[in-house]
Amino acid sequence: MLDGLPPPPGAESPFELTHRGHVYGLGVGPRSFGIWRLEGGPPVETFERTQAGWEAAWRRFQSLDLRDHVPAWRRSRVGWILLHLALGIAFWFAVLVIEGMVLIAANRDVEEVTDATGGGAAFALPLSVAAWMLFVYLGSRRARWWSFLALFGGALLVAIWTGIAAQPVG
Repeated sequence: MLDGLPPPPGAESPFELTHRGHVYGLGVGPRSFGIWRLEGGPPVETFERTQAGWEAAWRRFQSLDLRDHVPAWRRSRVGWILLHLALGIAFWFAVLVIEGMVLIAANRDVEEVTDATGGGAAFALPLSVAAWMLFVYLGSRRARWWSFLALFGGALLVAIWTGIAAQPVG
C-alpha cells in the first residue's frame, strides 16, 4: 500500500511500495517489480521478479527520479524567485565591474559616464537578469548553459562596446 492508499491503477495486487524517490516509487508485486509516479497512474515500467530484474528496476528508478526531480532552488516559489532576481542583478554588477576594468585597460576616461555608456549598462540589466532566470528555470541542462552564456555574454559585450565607443580617451 502507498501510504495507506490503494495501489495505483494498473498495479498488481497486492502491491507494496518499497522505495520512494522525489518523483517515482519503486515497488514489488507477486510477479514483478514496478516503477510508478508518486502522483499515481499506471506503472511507468515493470521488470521481471528476478535478481536481474531487481537490479534493472533499481537502476531505472534512480535514473528516472534523478532526471525528473527539480531541486528546491529551481522551483517556482516566491522566495526562490526573489533570490534569483537578486542574483541576476548581482550578475549585472559583475558586468559593470568587468566593463570598468576593460575601459580602464583601454585607457578610457571612467570619471564621468556618458549617456551612451549608461544606456549600454541599462540595456545589460535585463539581459543579465534574463540570463540567470533562464539558467535556473529552463528544463534542459544544455539549454540552461547556452542561454546563460549567450545572454550574459551579450550583456557584457553590449556594455563594453558602448563604453569603448562612447567614453573619451583618458
